[in-house]
Amino acid sequence: METPDFIPAHLLTDTPPGKPLQPEKSTATPPLLFSRELMDELGIDKNHCGIFSVHGEAMKPTLDGRCELLVDFSDNKLADGGIYALQIGSRSLVRRVKLLLRQIILACDNPEYPDMTIEGEDLNCLKVIGRVRYIGRRA
Repeated sequence: METPDFIPAHLLTDTPPGKPLQPEKSTATPPLLFSRELMDELGIDKNHCGIFSVHGEAMKPTLDGRCELLVDFSDNKLADGGIYALQIGSRSLVRRVKLLLRQIILACDNPEYPDMTIEGEDLNCLKVIGRVRYIGRRA
């Protein structure tokens, strides 16, 4: 029988500007188990990913309530329409990316939250933590 792999847990909160929170390992949430079969199906190396616990309303209904995200750290090249864990300065967030010619729009799925346009010099401040490859919800 195949032994499942433990994936370390992290905490990522959709922080408002001026409230720093870096993604870091959380001792409050135990690591989750993923089978090698699922990891292979998703094309993720267990050494280059992490589980992020996300709080916030900006990505509802896609990320509804408290979700656990499997983030692939090796997939950090932005693709149009993908959902990514991102960092801008000290602000951490999860957004859907829309790529335009000279700007990147970090879109919220919740229409009550504004999208963020990144362009010019601000593009240098955008750090891609990784692409969201799996969304888990609590029942």
